[in-house]
Amino acid sequence: MKGLLLKDFYMLLSKNLRIFLLMLAVFLGISFVDYGDIFFVIYPVLITGILPSNLQSYDEQSKWTSYSAALPCSRAQIVSAKYLICLLMELAILLLAILVRAVQMLVRGVFAPLELLTLAAGILALALTIPAVTMPFLFKFGAEKGRLLFILSIALLTGISTFASIHIMDNGLTVPSGHLLALVLLAAIALYIGSWLLSIAFYQKKDL
Repeated sequence: MKGLLLKDFYMLLSKNLRIFLLMLAVFLGISFVDYGDIFFVIYPVLITGILPSNLQSYDEQSKWTSYSAALPCSRAQIVSAKYLICLLMELAILLLAILVRAVQMLVRGVFAPLELLTLAAGILALALTIPAVTMPFLFKFGAEKGRLLFILSIALLTGISTFASIHIMDNGLTVPSGHLLALVLLAAIALYIGSWLLSIAFYQKKDL
């Protein structure tokens, strides 16, 4: 598993991680200047959800999916590596985004821990939803056939995040009850785990 994770990380580093990090710096920089618009805080975390689909596309183009059948790793491990690297990247970017937001609050003298917790839970729930929706189709139909669904999912969730950021700008960020916050996050985690298991089931039956 460690080797699979390293392979995917090196692939990201050589392909599009530098561009992604540049985009991340730009978006977080804008979010630091423009306190009222949280879209620039949300979007970098959401866009991290597309990285596994890029990795799967690279694997198919390089014939890695066929080559991996000769290696001492199971199909479940190959699928799990994509889900794990996605989760690790999302958590790292989320932590950085929330840190930027916290510093911004401290500078403005409006530090609010509950608001940060609400924002983190909401962003994480949305971020987990993107790969949870798209990745089973990628592993069942392949990156090319699953690309249309992927684009539609990204467009839908980007629209939702944009609407949410506009709503918050107009009405302020309200803190939901602890029970509601926990239910939303648990539902997103359950969806991610269910997607993970479904992708493994699809990939086990896929003809490589």
